[in-house]
Amino acid sequence: MKPALDELVSLFREDEVSLAQQLVWMELLLERTETIARLEKIEIRKELKVYDPLWENHPKVKQMRTESREKGRAEGRAEGELRVAQKILVNVVKLRFPALAELAQEKATQVDNPDVLAYLVEQVSTAPDENMVRWLLRPSAA
Repeated sequence: MKPALDELVSLFREDEVSLAQQLVWMELLLERTETIARLEKIEIRKELKVYDPLWENHPKVKQMRTESREKGRAEGRAEGELRVAQKILVNVVKLRFPALAELAQEKATQVDNPDVLAYLVEQVSTAPDENMVRWLLRPSAA
């Protein structure tokens, strides 16, 4: 494997992107092969690890990381919005009808859409009495 690795490095000396791709293929094949002993695989991985910075700077890897970060941020914002909406619903019910606080908490955890929770907050805020709020928070509502 060492001669193959040296040959790849020599062949792609001027093209780091292609070299990184070839090294990744080599690593994938190494993982899948059953003809190389485990200890030898460990040694080969050590040799390949030297070239990790090439892969880290590969344009596709950078693009995938950027997309992953953006997706994570969006999911985090959505999760944050959901938690805030749940808390608002529970707080509004607690303020208006303390006896229904536990029911509001149960309902808030069942609903996973901030828009639905915002609608419930509007309805609870303008509900004329406790019975109406109980009806709004029943399991089948919203």
